[in-house]
Amino acid sequence: MTEEQRDNPLYSDTAYDDAFRTMETLCDDLIIPFVNLMLGEKYDSTAVLRRLRNEHFVEHEDESTDRRITDSFFEIIFNGITKRYHLECESQKYSDDILIRIFEYATQIAKENGEGSTYKMKFNFPNSGLLLLKKFGGACDKAVIELEMPDGSSLENVLF
Repeated sequence: MTEEQRDNPLYSDTAYDDAFRTMETLCDDLIIPFVNLMLGEKYDSTAVLRRLRNEHFVEHEDESTDRRITDSFFEIIFNGITKRYHLECESQKYSDDILIRIFEYATQIAKENGEGSTYKMKFNFPNSGLLLLKKFGGACDKAVIELEMPDGSSLENVLF
């Protein structure tokens, strides 16, 4: 950042991220069509949007915590079915750090909303998406997070 940019009260390193958060926070009429387009859903005007807490605390083995803030975390209720969504908006150059961050956020969300008992836990991961605002070299149309299980089976989450 240049000194001129730092002194300008209108300059922000996170202007695009801030605009996305503003849209997500204040523009209900844009979110559901955006999810329809991005993730191939078919919600209509009867769908209900409910925003969820986007601040999460990741606990480490040494008992320290890191505060993580997702760009958006909400659920849509439609025809009696509730789906959770976690969307990230990225204005910087694409790197594998983005997928790691999305996986960490989704894992934390699943952990916080886990259900079960001492001997069985169920973790529901949110539907995740990535909006790349600038297409740099190395960025693709889709990104994939793949989880490989000990039995050799795998699960994929495709991000658009």
